[in-house]
Order: sequence, then structure tokens, then C-alpha cells
Amino acid sequence: MEIKREKINQYVYTCLFMGYLIFNAVLLAMHEPWRDEANVWLMGRELSPIQLLQEIKYQGHPCLWYLLVMPFAKMGFSLRTIEIISFLVMSASAAVFIWKAPFHSITQAACLFSPVFTYFYSCIARNYCLIALLLILLAWQYPKRNERSILYGLLLGLMVQADTIAIGDPESVPAGKYAKEILTNLGVYNEVEKKASLGASVTEVLSWVAEGSADAGIVYATDAQTENTNGDDKEVEVVATAEDSMMQTPVVYPVGVVSASTHKDEAKAFEDFLQTDEAKAILEKAGFTINK
Repeated sequence: MEIKREKINQYVYTCLFMGYLIFNAVLLAMHEPWRDEANVWLMGRELSPIQLLQEIKYQGHPCLWYLLVMPFAKMGFSLRTIEIISFLVMSASAAVFIWKAPFHSITQAACLFSPVFTYFYSCIARNYCLIALLLILLAWQYPKRNERSILYGLLLGLMVQADTIAIGDPESVPAGKYAKEILTNLGVYNEVEKKASLGASVTEVLSWVAEGSADAGIVYATDAQTENTNGDDKEVEVVATAEDSMMQTPVVYPVGVVSASTHKDEAKAFEDFLQTDEAKAILEKAGFTINK
């Protein structure tokens, strides 16, 4: 009876895996490469490994994905090869997930055919596929991490080179100073700093995340909300919000009339308008909290 159940499970697992491959192959055939996908391919083709390591600080991702793509780009393969690499990495991720994850097959199917496992991580050729594979491998090896410490350490090391966090430059960007204060109070700033890309403004950080050049970013909640309602096809997901207890410096937008202004009357009229209920309603709708 146990042998029969195992055969049924293997049949279900095989059907799930084949269905996943076919579904992603269809999506891949219809996908046109995005700019950031082409950028990785061109850098891998034109730069040497040393040049890549020097250039990587200006990019939104660590070097692992670039190094994986580089040999194929230098051998003259077409740009579509980067999509095949992503597809193969995610196929390996799916195989480990199906045969090793302790979940019911219905749960596995729901995960496998979600947008993350299919289109976002498989068809769009970015370093996200490496994140998925490494996380799944880390979860698989976690129960035996002490017995296989070298392997587990290697996977963790590769994981560090697979994703990036974007924040504003704490030396020049107010939002960067707030981000540093929050992360310092949480006791994780030193670790985040090692994989952080520093933006020259909140807008730049938000753009990196929206375009997929960075995996996560710390910005004002109001900017994240604006990004999701500005009418373009790029959106960001708000996964966490800093609590007031995480920082001592209040984030306040003051208003006043510049003494050297040549339009003081207009500026004063605008300042007065901001005190009205109409203006406060507009600001609250945009995500701001009115300072009482």
C-alpha cells in the first residue's frame, strides 16, 4: 500500500514539473527582453571579470548573475540565451521544491504556478531566479546545516551575491539618513551596508526597485504610494513600514516663505492654503500625516 502511494506521489510530482516546464516555455516564447536584461548581457559580453567587479558598484545587483551570464555572452550566443539561463535555473528550483519541500501537492502547485515562480522569476531574466534557487536550497539543507556546514556556508555566501538593497546615500540624502538610523537601531546596518547600493535621491532608489535593478529599497511611504498610482506600468510592493519606535529623528516636512523670495505674496497664499481642510485632505490621501 505504501509503495503504491509513493508511485502515485511520483506521478503527481512528475506531472507538476512537466506542467511547470511547458507553461513557462510558452510564456518565454512570448516574452520580449527588457532593457535591464539586455544591459546585463551587454556588460557580460563587453567587460572583463576585473572590469565587471569595478563597474558593479554602479549597478543595482551584485556580481553573481553577471558572472553566470558572462561566458555565454562572450561565446557569441544570442541575447535570448539569458532567458534560457533564467528558465533553467527556475526549473532546477522547481524540481527541488517539488521533490524536497514537505508540502501537499496542492500547495506546491499553487506556489509553482504563481506569478513569482513563473513570469517574474522565470521569464524575466534577472538575478531573482538565483535568489529563488538559493533560498530553496538553503531551506532544504537547513535541518542538516551543522553536519554540512561548508555546503551551507557556501550557499549563504552565494546568496549574499544574489540580491541588493537600495537606500539613499546617508551622507547627502535625508531619506538615507533615516534609513541608516532605522537599520542601526535594528542592529543590522553593518550587514545591509555590505550589499547596499546608495542612491543620490529617493526618486533614484525608488526607480531602481520599480525597474528591478534592486531587490528592495527604503523610501518614504508617500513616494512608494505615488509610484503605484502614477499611471505607468511599474509598481513596487510595500513589504514593511518602519514604526516610530525604530527612530528618534522625526520625519517632518516644514513650510515657510523664503525671505529672499520675489513672490512672497504667492508663497504666503500657498502656505495659508496648506492650513486649510481641503489641503489637509489632499495630503492625507497621498499618505502624509498632518502634524497637529
